[in-house]
Amino acid sequence: MKKRMTAFLLCLLLICGTWLTACEEDLAVSEEESITESVTESTEESAEDSHESSAEESRNDESDSPTEEQDAVDAFASGAAYMSSLDGFCHSVEIISENTVGILEYTDRISKTAQYAGLQTDSPTAKVEETAICGTEVLYLVECLTSDGVKGLLGDEFGYRTEETTKEFLQKQIPPQVLDMELYQTIVFAEGRDNVILLQDATGLETWLAPQHSEVVDAYAEVTLSEEGGFEEVIYIATYKQGPLLVQAECTVELKDADLSTEVPKAKEYRSVDSIEPYYSAMYATIIMDRTCYGSGNYYMQVASQVVGCAITEQVSMYHTVFGDREMSLIEDQLTYMTGYSSQKIDYEMRYEDGKTTVSENGGAPEVFDNENRCATFIRNIFSEIVEYGFADASSVEAYDMGDFWFVEFEIDKSLAGEYEDMAMSYFLEDPSVVDNLVSSYSTETFSGHFAVDKDTMMPISASMVHIGYHTVKGVQYLLDYTVQMDFLFGDPEAYKSISDTPLEEEAPQVMPTPVFYEVTSPDGGKMYLLGTIHIGDNRTAYLPQE
Repeated sequence: MKKRMTAFLLCLLLICGTWLTACEEDLAVSEEESITESVTESTEESAEDSHESSAEESRNDESDSPTEEQDAVDAFASGAAYMSSLDGFCHSVEIISENTVGILEYTDRISKTAQYAGLQTDSPTAKVEETAICGTEVLYLVECLTSDGVKGLLGDEFGYRTEETTKEFLQKQIPPQVLDMELYQTIVFAEGRDNVILLQDATGLETWLAPQHSEVVDAYAEVTLSEEGGFEEVIYIATYKQGPLLVQAECTVELKDADLSTEVPKAKEYRSVDSIEPYYSAMYATIIMDRTCYGSGNYYMQVASQVVGCAITEQVSMYHTVFGDREMSLIEDQLTYMTGYSSQKIDYEMRYEDGKTTVSENGGAPEVFDNENRCATFIRNIFSEIVEYGFADASSVEAYDMGDFWFVEFEIDKSLAGEYEDMAMSYFLEDPSVVDNLVSSYSTETFSGHFAVDKDTMMPISASMVHIGYHTVKGVQYLLDYTVQMDFLFGDPEAYKSISDTPLEEEAPQVMPTPVFYEVTSPDGGKMYLLGTIHIGDNRTAYLPQE
């Protein structure tokens, strides 16, 4: 019995020992798992905290630039609002523009002073003075906004008044804040300068600088803030295409306190006009015509005098272009002389190419003259005849809005008729005064002219002068007709073809297009070709590969 009990107790102790060992091992494993989970959780929490911290720092880093940009935007908006709230101020403006058309390059300088008072009242006043230096010519304009409307002086003698409203007058001036912040994609402070704002990445041009259809190439601005919270100076630099012109303009606008004197400029008379813009454009166009010859066009002149029984007509086609480094010009001149029942026609061709001028008559062999571009001289001489008269010689002027261009019509002072009579008769007589011994009087019936000017470029489109008068001999009137007409085109795309008789060479695109012809093959080997519609391609599809 004792032996069996002892054996039972030994078995029980063995079982308990085994169970305790197992429990200890489970407990150790459990503790190890618990520690592992704790470490894992701690690591994950640490990683999450680190990630959140890193993300927060990243967000803070990312917000630095927008915050700085937003500060600059707010500063500009605040300054613009301040300028717009002023009752009076002064703009001092300097605009230097370098213009390129063909191989012609010229620089215009415009100085403008604009003073305003009472802008926050119902009756503001203003005086705007502008001096444009165009080559060697100077064009002066002064306008005053008064309680009686707008009065001004263009040039030395063209006084005028308009019925423009105050709103219309102010809209065509440079605004108080100068710049339209909506035109710029980037507005930031200049590095290290919290009083200078940079406006960059322009999507358009300031309307006060360039006309509606100009194409911006690049434009940016720099604004210096004033201590009062407004703008002290604005520098605006823009490059843009304006029809055939490539313009690089640098504008400086200083803002000062106004010291307004609205004394109206003195003029012989003030003509009523709707707007001064077409008249200013026409005067500017005469300056362009006087200093350039780089364009294509057609010229027609007729002089007919019954008192001497002679007439002459001249028809000229002019072409000019620059292709690469080559300047090319062509003048085709057809002269017809008529006397009584006989007439003589002479055809001249003057060509400037490869650095020399050649002239041929009636299709004969060309004669080499010299290395100068005589075509240019010829065109300048034609221009000088067109621009002999101007606003100072006009007894009346009317402007018409023709959509894309201004049409300005003149009635020329008939007191100048004697001068133009001599010019016309000089085509037939070496000494026009000889006629004076034959005639008892000379009277003028028509003495008028016109300029048509492109609105965007202020370049001339056409010009004319018509002088019709009568010589009286023994009570009988004899007609004198002196007519000049010119049509002009800058940047003529067809000039190269007209001069060389070959189409203008076109460069192949840098990236060749996928052909718009598609070959389709059937399972049995048959083929057909499909042509894609042109709207699926781009401008490169104008060039088809040889295959």
